[in-house]
Amino acid sequence: MPRLPSGTTGVGGSNPTSSCSSRPANSWNDGEQESGPAILKRLLIAGQACALAWRLMRTEGVFAEQTRAFLVRLSGRQMKRSTPVTTPALLAGLHNLFATLETLKHYSPDELQRFALFTGSLGPGP
Repeated sequence: MPRLPSGTTGVGGSNPTSSCSSRPANSWNDGEQESGPAILKRLLIAGQACALAWRLMRTEGVFAEQTRAFLVRLSGRQMKRSTPVTTPALLAGLHNLFATLETLKHYSPDELQRFALFTGSLGPGP
């Protein structure tokens, strides 16, 4: 996803990709877009995730079924009884799983609990 130039918020006419912008989107070739290697890296990661979801959909066994059910639940998607697992739900679950695992590398469970309690206390006002 292209980054916004400094000083723009992406709201209204200041969005450089909108047709109202004074600067056309195709003029973003001056280093403001992501580099080719960065895009390639994202494509490779997406390809690996798709291959993993594909393999997971086709793997048989009790643990594979449990893993699929866990990932669907982690995805937050509501599934039909006739189709309890879909590849998009597995991809969403994998994304959430990997994001959670990365978070656990940086924060202890106690810190995460404190963050959850604090943000819960900031809920809707009176």
